[in-house]
Amino acid sequence: MLTGLLAALIIALTGIFYPQLIGGGYDLIEEVLSDSFFIYQLLLIFAARLFLSIFSYSTGAPGGIFAPIITLGLILGMIFGTLSAHFYPEIIQQPGVFAVAGMAGIFAATVRAPLTGLVLAVEMTSNYELILPLIITTVSAAVFTTMMGNRPIYASLLKRTMEQAGK
Repeated sequence: MLTGLLAALIIALTGIFYPQLIGGGYDLIEEVLSDSFFIYQLLLIFAARLFLSIFSYSTGAPGGIFAPIITLGLILGMIFGTLSAHFYPEIIQQPGVFAVAGMAGIFAATVRAPLTGLVLAVEMTSNYELILPLIITTVSAAVFTTMMGNRPIYASLLKRTMEQAGK
């Protein structure tokens, strides 16, 4: 109870002062895709959202994890795309493509569902030209995390729920 109260207080205070750092991140996704942030801002937002996601997830309190995961992937992909465009401007014209790939890749790696990540990204963007890069990204992400021995997030959540129910 005390842990949940402390987590709620930290997240509520963060939301009052920095509303972009909490919640699903749908507005933040639009802002990131409109290329309205500097690279250092993206790095700070990514680090803060990652910390808050881990913090809230580790408390065991029920809550959504789907939207924060895709928001983190999108921000990380945009960071990579922006850096790539800076160093290779003749090759990379649209860093937002990397943002979409990051979103699909992190979903596929976390949930271990590469086809769902692919369909999710294509449906959200309505861009069928991205299918081949997204196939490569989602399958690579899912295979890599499987090889590392990580379990899918929903399997971990189910195990934790079952253990708590058994106590």
